Amino acid sequence: MLPADSSEDAEQQQQRKLESKELVNKSMLALTMLVSIIDATPTMIFLEYFSMLKTFPDVPLILIEDILTKRDDMERSQIKSIMENLKAKTSAESNTAMARSAANANTVFSKLIHYNLA
Repeated sequence: MLPADSSEDAEQQQQRKLESKELVNKSMLALTMLVSIIDATPTMIFLEYFSMLKTFPDVPLILIEDILTKRDDMERSQIKSIMENLKAKTSAESNTAMARSAANANTVFSKLIHYNLA
């Protein structure tokens, strides 16, 4: 029979492994959703962003703008129009109770220091 300390250590190790797997899964989901925004047609970016926002409520809008400016298939005026629509819808959504509770959630995007300072 194992001593109590050894059993607790094994449980703690198992818990850390589970937390690590969850973090990896959440990070991969975030990357997958970012890729879907990168691959989206200009008309679908709006839907892709709000799908992502439901899962990751702290995704910085400036990150999306930065990604869009790197795309060579979109003109600056098109990006500006998309960002204005996203900002308007995001500010309208922030008035709802769901958005207020979701805004307190910290996800993988809360660790993006560069984008969270902006």
